[in-house]
Amino acid sequence: MLEIQLNELDRDILRTAQADWIGVWIAAGAAEAHEPDSSPDELRELVIASTRKLLRAQFLRAGDLVRAGFVPWTTSPDESADRINAKWLELGRVPNPPESAWFELTEAGREAVTGST
Repeated sequence: MLEIQLNELDRDILRTAQADWIGVWIAAGAAEAHEPDSSPDELRELVIASTRKLLRAQFLRAGDLVRAGFVPWTTSPDESADRINAKWLELGRVPNPPESAWFELTEAGREAVTGST
């Protein structure tokens, strides 16, 4: 299995997702806490890079949250990250619910975060 190097932002996103589904805006809040002096574009780039890595590693799954629960997108990790980035750029700000993705922690993501202290 491929070894994934997680940074503090990656771990914080995964830890937050342990409790419940999280949205892009929650990942953005975590990124801002790590890099408070980031410009809006730098913040977006941090979030997209981190979530892309976590999606590629299959630690997170992107999707929509509807009444029935979480509905995963059928797009690839890169397509999902690109979709989130495009929406963020279109809005010109951090997407709010329900404007963009929700993330669900996978079993592999749960193992990754519980194994990293």
